[in-house]
Amino acid sequence: MPSLSKLKTASQVFKELPMDAALHDVKNGQSLKGAARLHGVSRTTLRNRTQNDWSFVSALI
Repeated sequence: MPSLSKLKTASQVFKELPMDAALHDVKNGQSLKGAARLHGVSRTTLRNRTQNDWSFVSALI
C-alpha cells in the first residue's frame, strides 16, 4: 500500500489527464504544438515530458 504522502488527490489526477492525452497524441504522430493546443497544456512541459520518457524515444525508432 502506498504511503499517504504519495497518494494523489482527485485534483492532481484531473490535472494530469490532459497531459496524458497530449503525450498519447504525440506518440501517435501529432505535432507537439498541435497536441499542446488541442489539450490546453504547456508546450514546453509536453516537450520535456517526451524528452524525459525513454520508452517514448525507443518507440519512435
